[in-house]
Amino acid sequence: MIFIKLVKQTQNNDCSIACLAMVINYYYNQNYDVDRLKVENNYNDESLSFFDINNLSEKYFLKTTALEIEQDLEQVDQQIYLAQVVNQAGMMHFVVVEKQKDFLIVYDPSKTKKEKFTYNDFYKIFTGYILVFKSNKRQFLANYNHIKSIFYNFNLTCIAYILINLFSVLLVVLEMRFLYIYSSSFLNKHNSISIYLYFLFIFLINITIGEISKILLNNLYKKNKAKKTKLFYNYLIENNTKLDLVNSYSEIRFLSSFETLNFLSLISSFISSIVILSAVYYVNKTIFLVLLVFDLIWLTISFIYKLVTENKSIENKETNFISSLFNKNALFDKDNIFKTIESLDQTKLDILNVCFSIVEKISLLVIYFVSWELLKFNYLEFSLLIVVILFKSIHSNDLKKVIYFVENYSKYKQIATKFKNYDTKIEYQEFENINSFELKDLSTDKHFIFNNKINVISNEYKLNLLTKDINQIDHILVLINDLNIKNISKLSLKKHIKNLDEININYSTIFQNIIVDGNKENIFENEIIKNLLTKYNINLIKIINSHDLNKKENEIIKLLRIFYLNSQYILLKDDFEILEKQDIENVLKLFENYNSNTRLITTFNYTQV
Repeated sequence: MIFIKLVKQTQNNDCSIACLAMVINYYYNQNYDVDRLKVENNYNDESLSFFDINNLSEKYFLKTTALEIEQDLEQVDQQIYLAQVVNQAGMMHFVVVEKQKDFLIVYDPSKTKKEKFTYNDFYKIFTGYILVFKSNKRQFLANYNHIKSIFYNFNLTCIAYILINLFSVLLVVLEMRFLYIYSSSFLNKHNSISIYLYFLFIFLINITIGEISKILLNNLYKKNKAKKTKLFYNYLIENNTKLDLVNSYSEIRFLSSFETLNFLSLISSFISSIVILSAVYYVNKTIFLVLLVFDLIWLTISFIYKLVTENKSIENKETNFISSLFNKNALFDKDNIFKTIESLDQTKLDILNVCFSIVEKISLLVIYFVSWELLKFNYLEFSLLIVVILFKSIHSNDLKKVIYFVENYSKYKQIATKFKNYDTKIEYQEFENINSFELKDLSTDKHFIFNNKINVISNEYKLNLLTKDINQIDHILVLINDLNIKNISKLSLKKHIKNLDEININYSTIFQNIIVDGNKENIFENEIIKNLLTKYNINLIKIINSHDLNKKENEIIKLLRIFYLNSQYILLKDDFEILEKQDIENVLKLFENYNSNTRLITTFNYTQV
């Protein structure tokens, strides 16, 4: 039976995305979260309607049917469905509903756990609209969940690490031989110093090799982690999707660790186990068979456990808690925060570890039982039994590493599938200067060329289209240096184009620089600016020393920034409510004659001089 896993929303308007993630997880036995759906669909935090959810569902081979139902949800023949409700704030909200015989289980992405509702109680918040789904698992699996082989990071350093560990295992065998030689030396008349020199030599080599092995493994991990972090950084720069950064970084660490530390440890453990089992086989075939049988029993238990728990959520409670502290809305949800705090560090029974301990002790008991007769009739020396027990201890640790890898491979596959979406494969262009800048509206044939000191654009166009701070619109073509803005790095755009509504600069720093900057013309000596400050009763001293500014002061600051921002283009949106049109026009006329290489693009209806 597949259970529904509650997926929590990360933003106020993420409920639809979170619900769709729950539906995908239910029908396809996946571990989608909100971020993965956002990345795969370049989602830009807009609220989704039933129509939008329907279109998005089709991408995941979920056929939807919208139904309007008043008081007969009992007649719905689907186990789960998406329902629209009114939340406690009086806002439209989406939840996933699981149908039971006499009640409903509601999975609300804004809550920390599922809730049980009677039909009558649910009708009180229900708007009457639901979406039911029909899945196509074969098509989904054919199009999603393909990841690179875990060997794609394999290189010469990995081979060197494996060879060093193989040599280290052979040294362990030689150490065990020391124990055998040492126990046999009791029959000698004199204590031979050469035995101890032999052990010291093996010991020093083993320590040296162990440290080299650690350095190699750590360097592989650091390089892999740095590569993934840079890839994620580039994605954040070039895309407008808001992600849970704390959780994303936690996933990068897990992927990097799994692909290096755990994967190479798996290979080394596998080689070590073969060598140790071979050594035990050489010592005594009966004990070897006991070890082999219990290895197979333990592996069988582990695979059964993996199959049973494969459907569990990969949610990290600590990561989610830290993320909620950065989310202003979640931060003030005291009840949910306290519930999350109480759920942290809860002691849970590690069933797999308990099973391992039981199998481990039983196998040891069987070895002792089998060895009794072997020792009694001198088929086995006691010193060799001690060596076998030590070998078994090393072998058990190796086996734990193998089991950890197998147990967490499903989690790795889910996160790796999500992470591959960050690699866009697009080579974004960069430039040193803007030589040409234009916007074409292909639907209306409007054409704007921004080559004047002040360039006016219709207010029907959002200025952040010119900096890629919102997703590009198909019928609007923005060209910089004859390149489509879609193919230009946002780093270059931010370097040469400043949107006054997007930058956040400390006001006091701005005006201190303005007053003491002797390399530029001080506009505060100009009569137009003096009259402007007098008319609106602006106190510069207050602005420099205060962060508590009113709307009038903010509008003045925004307008006067155009004189002091060092950028090829400045974007000025006409959203002034207090400053009068004539005053703004006077300032823009002053800017038009201002001695700077900066150009202005504005939605203000300015008549050029």
